[in-house]
Amino acid sequence: MNGAMAETIGAAYTVVTPGSIKWTTLGASSFAIGGSHATRAVKINRLTAGVSSDTAATLSITTKLAIGRTVTGAMKTTIGGALKSSASGKHDINAGGPLTINVGGSLKLEGGMVVFAVGGSTVAIHGGGVLFKASSVTVNGKAVQSGKATSK
Repeated sequence: MNGAMAETIGAAYTVVTPGSIKWTTLGASSFAIGGSHATRAVKINRLTAGVSSDTAATLSITTKLAIGRTVTGAMKTTIGGALKSSASGKHDINAGGPLTINVGGSLKLEGGMVVFAVGGSTVAIHGGGVLFKASSVTVNGKAVQSGKATSK
């Protein structure tokens, strides 16, 4: 899409393909889906050269390989119900501006490792534990540690 894109769907929206999906918008992008939004493909890549705003009742994304989402501006996603994202490979969300994801129901991210990175700070969650990497970490409330902690 060369320019801004807006798509409004009053009911459920499903995309299923045995191949890959590559969606590029050279401007602002907006999806407003009144029902559930489900996408299933081998690989999904979505590039927005501007701000992005997506709204859906529920969202389910499933790939056999990777999910990539790049927005050069701010990104806001609002899901009224559950959000489930599952990729056998890497799942990246990169925003050039503020990134906001609001989920009214359950949030499930599946993968070998889930990483949240902002500037020089990182929180990584995997089968072996949780890694915090930042110039400072503040814990509000009770902290329970069951294994060895290191500080570098």
